This record gives sequence, structure tokens and C-alpha cells, in this order.
Amino acid sequence: MKSVIFDLDGTLFNSKNGIINAFVYPLEELGIVYDKKWVEIMIGHTLKEMYGEILPDDLSEKVDWCVEEYRKVYHDQFYYNSNLYEGVEGVLNKLKKNNISLAIATTKPTGITRRITDHFKISDYFDVIMGTEDNTPHKPDPAIILNIKKRVNYENKRTILIGDTYLDIMAGKNAGILTCAAMYGYGDRAKIFKSKPDYSIRNIYDVLNIVEVL
Repeated sequence: MKSVIFDLDGTLFNSKNGIINAFVYPLEELGIVYDKKWVEIMIGHTLKEMYGEILPDDLSEKVDWCVEEYRKVYHDQFYYNSNLYEGVEGVLNKLKKNNISLAIATTKPTGITRRITDHFKISDYFDVIMGTEDNTPHKPDPAIILNIKKRVNYENKRTILIGDTYLDIMAGKNAGILTCAAMYGYGDRAKIFKSKPDYSIRNIYDVLNIVEVL
């Protein structure tokens, strides 16, 4: 059976505004100057990595506090100016009708991921929806992808991971599956090209063409 594993943010879900809105809240509380473009490019990294990089050394002990404040805001406002990319539900529907196994592998915790997919009514398309909990290694570690394999037992040569950052591409490669860069997402394009994905797409509709040749 063919399988497609999707990243969430920047791949299925245009969540940029909601993430930035929540991310900058604790920074503003601390009076820290930030660059929204930097925040956008960093989407896909863990919150600890992002806050650890942007906080000055004298506030490094505030990383965990910032993460908690982010989660409070985001859990209440994940839908803030956010939406599925155009065509996502139609593409998922066609893939499912063609007996393609579908999964989500995201850095987000599973709980909020499920809230998002439920809110936008796409949960039923997926055989597995898996987030990265605090004790799970994050991409580019392949752990989350290998955990999905335990659930659906996909074939490596007929499975592709689609994501918008080099972390997604490297995680897929480390798991021994095919990879596809979603170039319409948030990731740093230079880093994505350097990671050498097997395929790249300019919009979600292109997934259908790639799946045909798996």
C-alpha cells in the first residue's frame, strides 16, 4: 500500500499568524524586540529551540516560562487568522478514495494537533495523527515516523513524507522513506534544497501527481 505522511504547519495548515501571535506574547511581556520574519522561518523547530535562540543570555532561565505562556495562548487561539491551505481537503479526499494510507507527523503535541484537525474536520482522513510529546525526539530524528510505521506498517519504498522544512526532509531520509519539500510553506528554502528532497511541490495539488508514481 502507498502511504503519505504529512507535516502539519506550513504543509496542510497555514498556521503562521496563529503561531506568531502566540510566540511573541511572552516576548512582549519581557520587553524583547523580535523579527516576525525570523519567527516564521523558525516554525517547525521546537519552542525551546526558538525561545532559547531569541532570548538574551540574562533571560535564558525564562525559556520554559515562555513555552508555557505560548501554549496557553495558542491552545485558545490556534485558529487565529489560520486556515487549511486551499485544496487540502479535496486532495486528502482523493488520496483516501484511492486507498492511500495517510498520517500526520508534527512537532506539535498530539493533543493540540488533534484539536486542529477536528476543528477543520479532516481527522477522519488519517490513519494516524501523531505529534511530538516532550519526551519524544524531535525531527530530524526519525522517531515519530518510525512510531507511525509501528501503527500502519508502511513500505519504505512506497511511502513519502511531505514537509516544508529541512527538518522534515532529514527526518524522512533518516527513516529510510521518500521525501517531498512543500515549497509554499515557511521553511528556509536554501536549507531545504541543501537537504536534497526527492521531490518538491509548489501547491498541495501536486501531491496527487507524485503519489501516482510511487
